Amino acid sequence: ANALNFIGARFNGSTWSAASSYDTYTNYTTLNGLTGFGTFQIGEGMNGIIWTGAVNTNWNNASNWLPNEIPGADDDVFIGPVTNQPNFTSGGNGICNNMNLDAGVMINIPSAYKLQVRGNIISSGASIIGQGLFQIQTASAELTGNLAMESNMEVVSGSILSLNPSSTIEFHKNLFIFGHQWSSSSFLWWGKFSYSRKFNSV
Repeated sequence: ANALNFIGARFNGSTWSAASSYDTYTNYTTLNGLTGFGTFQIGEGMNGIIWTGAVNTNWNNASNWLPNEIPGADDDVFIGPVTNQPNFTSGGNGICNNMNLDAGVMINIPSAYKLQVRGNIISSGASIIGQGLFQIQTASAELTGNLAMESNMEVVSGSILSLNPSSTIEFHKNLFIFGHQWSSSSFLWWGKFSYSRKFNSV
């Protein structure tokens, strides 16, 4: 890590507040605009939105994300094994660009909800659960790592999901691939692919 690139925020027990500005030095960083006691996190900034689960489990609550905004189609998301794991309890469907999931992450997509990914997925053993739909919609997406798919999954027409040689994906619900036949390589894999429910190529 490079201390000259550090940013920081404070958690006061209910919400995260980012510093208004930073004074960076070789061995330390000063966070400006944060007053009072709380829990502080300092590290190198990244391009994306971090799930904190600071308020509850609702994906559509901006206060559960840092910075304080709900991810959009162009936003990369980073989700770690915090106490409140993402769920869809109100609001609309979810969407993001690239998705980075740490070990122990469990995203719950209930029936009638959809989480659409428009980029790549990095997973260190995360799980996608629920009766809803995990949807891939991008011309070229790649899964790196291990992912347990315990929710329905759909690769929409014109989209490609590739697995690199060391990756694994395990399906426990339905997999749907639209717009291509299996032989057209709309779904490509070099790692481990297994499923225990229904596979459809339309």
